[in-house]
Amino acid sequence: MNTTLPTLKTKQPCRAGLLFHEILADGLIHAAAVFGIEQDERFVERVANLAWSNGAETVKADVQRAVAIAQFLGEGLETGRSQTKALCRAVERAAEGQEHVYATIRGFYGSCVGTRSLSAANPEDAGTIRQLVGEAVLAGLSCRGLAPKLYQDVVAMNDRARLEQHFLCEMVLGWAGGNGLPTCHPFLQMAEQFYWKNPHERQLVCELMGRALLPALEADDHWELGYWLHRGWKAGVLQAKFAPDSVQEVFDEVKERHLNYCRKLYHNCILGTAEGEGRTNLVAAFEKYIVQSQDCSLHIPEARALNPRLLAARAYDFTVWMGFLSAMPTKTIEERGAA
Repeated sequence: MNTTLPTLKTKQPCRAGLLFHEILADGLIHAAAVFGIEQDERFVERVANLAWSNGAETVKADVQRAVAIAQFLGEGLETGRSQTKALCRAVERAAEGQEHVYATIRGFYGSCVGTRSLSAANPEDAGTIRQLVGEAVLAGLSCRGLAPKLYQDVVAMNDRARLEQHFLCEMVLGWAGGNGLPTCHPFLQMAEQFYWKNPHERQLVCELMGRALLPALEADDHWELGYWLHRGWKAGVLQAKFAPDSVQEVFDEVKERHLNYCRKLYHNCILGTAEGEGRTNLVAAFEKYIVQSQDCSLHIPEARALNPRLLAARAYDFTVWMGFLSAMPTKTIEERGAA
């Protein structure tokens, strides 16, 4: 059995020799590491809270998928219905009169379960951590029926969470189509949500973004804005020059209004911030785009600071599109109508 828990730099958690709940736990542990949850003594209790939130969100969105995942979990976990019921009731009692249910869940695992003695870096603790996280997902799936007040509080807290945190609370729901298992790196899973209406755009942009991700994971600052801006621009230009048919598929797929909007951004942001001899200033262009954007995750400096991975994905999306428009044959662009 693989006893090493995934880390931030893990490209894809190993599944070999692991039971369903262990694979599911590894997916949540990996996502937590990628999205900046520090691997200190409180890491396990934070992942347990994340597991509860995911269970509650899954049953809220799709009861049938939640039931299927609960059945898969029940096959491998060393716990029964009575133990799940006891866990839900214990956490519900701990939450009585408390305003912050996340803090209650974290405190329960830290104080009552003793998770602060466990280390994600210690292979000897891996099995216990996976068991606890799997049990927490199952409890989150079950609490709607077993502890309805707790379920309502968890869902309400999820709704108020910051953008990246809210995305993390829906990870398992996104895995439901793969029998409850992670299908790609969590950063790319987040990015895929931008393009759910346009499969060609999703496939092309996320494939290009995935190529930029691997070197980023080896860098000291994985989400450095300049890196994602320049990698997006370069990828967009090269794709349009050497595989214009793939870019044209995306142009044909998106609505005319969106293409015209992107062309306006190109003229206002790229050409409008160009320096001497037409040199592109991608940082200035992106800042100008932020000013024009209606996306609250980009508008507010405090929100940007709390959502660096979201900002990196948005920056890449912006410049890859600007790169497409910069390098696509003029005739092809003009046939769709200049803005």
